[in-house]
Amino acid sequence: MTVYQKIQQSRIPLYQKMWISEVYQYVLEKVTDTNLSVSDMAYDFSLSERQLQRHIRSRIGLSPIEFIRAVKLEQAKVLLENGQCQTVQETAYAVGFNRSDYFSGLFKNRFGKKPIAYLKFANNSSMADL
Repeated sequence: MTVYQKIQQSRIPLYQKMWISEVYQYVLEKVTDTNLSVSDMAYDFSLSERQLQRHIRSRIGLSPIEFIRAVKLEQAKVLLENGQCQTVQETAYAVGFNRSDYFSGLFKNRFGKKPIAYLKFANNSSMADL
């Protein structure tokens, strides 16, 4: 289940869904930022880090860093599936990871396959379209 689906299916009041959707959009807008941190996010939402932690965890069950990482990894999956990146390293940089090996490990843990598998599938699909 994606983070966005988790938000939509959560049993929280509408105003809380709207708030967590804003946080989701915020991370999407800063997806390429390798220095995106919980403290930056807390500052931008006028909260302490602890308050941000409580708000996000109570709404979708993830810590802020897990939330940021999940959104970035889901965006990477989209980029790979759509063939928008040519290499794993390019994909890692596109979603704000400095090290492609670290990115690959997180990606495999999240989706069960290495990013190269998605990249090969996207490349094979685009070749079939020709």
